[in-house]
Amino acid sequence: MKACVSRAGTAAKPKVWVLLSLALILLAASFQAAHAKYLLLERGNGKVVYVPLAAVASTPEGNRYFTVIHDFFNPDLLGHLSRRHVEEIDCKGKRTRTRVHARFTGKRGTGKATLNTDEPTSWRPIRGKDDPMEIARSLLCPS
Repeated sequence: MKACVSRAGTAAKPKVWVLLSLALILLAASFQAAHAKYLLLERGNGKVVYVPLAAVASTPEGNRYFTVIHDFFNPDLLGHLSRRHVEEIDCKGKRTRTRVHARFTGKRGTGKATLNTDEPTSWRPIRGKDDPMEIARSLLCPS
């Protein structure tokens, strides 16, 4: 059996390789996150709530508005499997309001639309770190 003899500096090469591998893994993960198609706001309590990132836009005042979709695991009492609404966030004032709202018989805001409203709600404050709208505000509003 031969003894392993290492030259000076070769012990550092495996460490560099491990660091480079970790950096590539993190870079790939951040690339995937940057190119995600949806922003997940909430999961649990019988539903999944998400924002399709292609539906994010700005108002002339600098507010952000976007579509929010609630997919229910089971139909509600009226047979709805999803809810879709357009939410507006006042980025500076940290408040939000619903601009339009509808419930649907299919998943992902598809199927027959019922309970439609196009009357905006009044502004309401974002309640803090656990509020799904704070997640959206922190990621969608400019810093």
